[in-house]
Amino acid sequence: TIKVVSRHQATQQYGAILPIELTSAEIRNSKAYQEYYACAMGEAAPKPKARKESDDDSDEGSDNDSDETVKSGAGKDDDDDDDE
Repeated sequence: TIKVVSRHQATQQYGAILPIELTSAEIRNSKAYQEYYACAMGEAAPKPKARKESDDDSDEGSDNDSDETVKSGAGKDDDDDDDE
Protein backbone atom coordinates (compact mmCIF):
# COMPACT_ATOMS: atom_id res chain seq x y z
CA THR A 1 0.00 0.00 0.00
CA ILE A 2 1.02 3.61 -0.49
CA LYS A 3 1.11 5.65 2.70
CA VAL A 4 0.80 9.40 2.27
CA VAL A 5 1.30 11.50 5.38
CA SER A 6 -0.29 14.82 6.27
CA ARG A 7 0.73 17.92 4.34
CA HIS A 8 1.86 19.39 7.66
CA GLN A 9 4.63 16.80 8.02
CA ALA A 10 8.02 17.17 6.36
CA THR A 11 7.96 14.18 3.97
CA GLN A 12 5.75 11.64 2.27
CA GLN A 13 6.49 7.94 2.68
CA TYR A 14 5.70 5.23 0.16
CA GLY A 15 5.20 1.63 1.21
CA ALA A 16 4.85 -0.07 -2.19
CA ILE A 17 6.27 -0.05 -5.68
CA LEU A 18 3.94 0.64 -8.59
CA PRO A 19 3.37 -2.48 -10.71
CA ILE A 20 5.35 -2.61 -13.96
CA GLU A 21 2.06 -2.84 -15.88
CA LEU A 22 1.09 0.66 -14.69
CA THR A 23 4.33 2.34 -15.72
CA SER A 24 5.64 2.91 -19.22
CA ALA A 25 9.32 3.05 -20.16
CA GLU A 26 9.03 6.84 -20.40
CA ILE A 27 7.72 7.02 -16.84
CA ARG A 28 10.36 4.61 -15.50
CA ASN A 29 13.12 6.69 -17.10
CA SER A 30 11.90 9.98 -15.64
CA LYS A 31 13.83 11.62 -12.82
CA ALA A 32 10.72 11.81 -10.61
CA TYR A 33 10.02 8.07 -10.93
CA GLN A 34 13.65 7.17 -10.25
CA GLU A 35 13.58 9.32 -7.10
CA TYR A 36 10.29 7.71 -6.04
CA TYR A 37 11.67 4.23 -6.71
CA ALA A 38 14.86 4.87 -4.72
CA CYS A 39 12.82 6.18 -1.76
CA ALA A 40 10.34 3.30 -1.94
CA MET A 41 13.14 0.73 -2.02
CA GLY A 42 14.87 2.43 0.93
CA GLU A 43 17.96 3.30 -1.11
CA ALA A 44 17.56 7.05 -0.58
CA ALA A 45 15.92 9.27 2.01
CA PRO A 46 13.00 11.36 0.75
CA LYS A 47 13.68 15.07 0.31
CA PRO A 48 11.91 17.45 2.69
CA LYS A 49 8.98 19.28 1.16
CA ALA A 50 9.57 22.83 -0.04
CA ARG A 51 7.83 25.52 1.96
CA LYS A 52 6.06 28.50 0.49
CA GLU A 53 7.20 31.89 1.74
CA SER A 54 4.73 33.60 4.01
CA ASP A 55 2.80 36.54 2.61
CA ASP A 56 4.23 38.84 5.29
CA ASP A 57 7.76 38.52 3.90
CA SER A 58 6.84 39.19 0.28
CA ASP A 59 4.77 42.34 0.90
CA GLU A 60 7.40 44.41 2.72
CA GLY A 61 8.06 46.80 -0.18
CA SER A 62 4.45 47.27 -1.24
CA ASP A 63 3.20 48.56 2.14
CA ASN A 64 5.04 51.87 1.76
CA ASP A 65 3.59 52.48 -1.69
CA SER A 66 -0.02 52.06 -0.59
CA ASP A 67 0.33 54.48 2.36
CA GLU A 68 1.20 57.42 0.13
CA THR A 69 -1.98 58.74 -1.48
CA VAL A 70 -1.73 61.61 -3.94
CA LYS A 71 -4.80 63.76 -4.36
CA SER A 72 -5.76 64.73 -7.88
CA GLY A 73 -4.49 68.18 -8.65
CA ALA A 74 -1.69 67.97 -6.09
CA GLY A 75 1.29 70.09 -7.05
CA LYS A 76 -0.76 72.50 -9.14
CA ASP A 77 -0.86 76.20 -8.30
CA ASP A 78 -4.23 77.61 -7.37
CA ASP A 79 -3.28 80.72 -9.34
CA ASP A 80 -3.58 79.86 -13.04
CA ASP A 81 -2.76 83.46 -14.06
CA ASP A 82 1.02 83.22 -14.42
CA ASP A 83 0.94 86.01 -17.07
CA GLU A 84 0.67 88.84 -14.54
